[in-house]
Amino acid sequence: MKRLLLVVLMFLLVFVQTATASSDLAQRKEIIKQEFAEGDKIAKLTKNENAVAIMKFLHESAFIGQPIYNKNGRTVKFVEVGGKKDYYLCIVPLLKKDRGASKEWREAYDENLAAFHIPDPRQPLLVLKERSQFSGTWQGLILIHEGSHALAFAANVFNDIEDSLKRRTMDELYAYSLEAELAEKIGGQEYSKLIQEEVKRLEQGYRKNKEISIPDYPRYSARLDKIFGKSCSKLETGVRGSILWITAVFHVIEKNYKSPDEQQQRKADFLWSAYKNGNMQ
Repeated sequence: MKRLLLVVLMFLLVFVQTATASSDLAQRKEIIKQEFAEGDKIAKLTKNENAVAIMKFLHESAFIGQPIYNKNGRTVKFVEVGGKKDYYLCIVPLLKKDRGASKEWREAYDENLAAFHIPDPRQPLLVLKERSQFSGTWQGLILIHEGSHALAFAANVFNDIEDSLKRRTMDELYAYSLEAELAEKIGGQEYSKLIQEEVKRLEQGYRKNKEISIPDYPRYSARLDKIFGKSCSKLETGVRGSILWITAVFHVIEKNYKSPDEQQQRKADFLWSAYKNGNMQ
């Protein structure tokens, strides 16, 4: 009788574990499906070649991973790899339960980000979040931004830059330039008016001392909601304001410096300064 009971308990344990794993995988697949769909919408709507290329890369290289318990670092288990690929990018959709896998995964889950790329040479990761604080459009924009980092890393786009800080800054410059371009395309004429208004505000200080004024998020938040729909969170409001601000700064730099090389360097310097001073959302 005891032996039979033990067998039954072991069967139930295996059954529960299998059912839980199946449920977890279904949730992770749904996160990927939903976020990739938003990225696809952006690429299709804007017909931007770079956005299309990034989404194509993500679809073709993606496979599913999940965090596993480890005292050190972000360790993952490959859950579903699929067929042979030219490049393997592990997509890690985070669930609340993953907070217990490690200190690093807990911090990753709690970070106020919809997605982020981890350029680990052993296995690059693209982390997606279970509870996005972003509307569909901005979720798609952020996915393409992070996807640009993933594609640039896969293609060794910036490897010829020896200085790691400069390499990261150029990577961010490309990603933000693309995100700004896409947002401007989606936002249309009304968004362009806001950009020009912000350009005028920034130029007042820039002409005097070559300094960029800090972003003024409340100034534009209501009008940005009319253009893109209501923000899902304060974080999204901040990100929208940051992209508007960055776009306007890029326009100011382009107006004041004619050389493409100098424009690029000024933009890169601005981005690094903005991160350093905590002006980015």
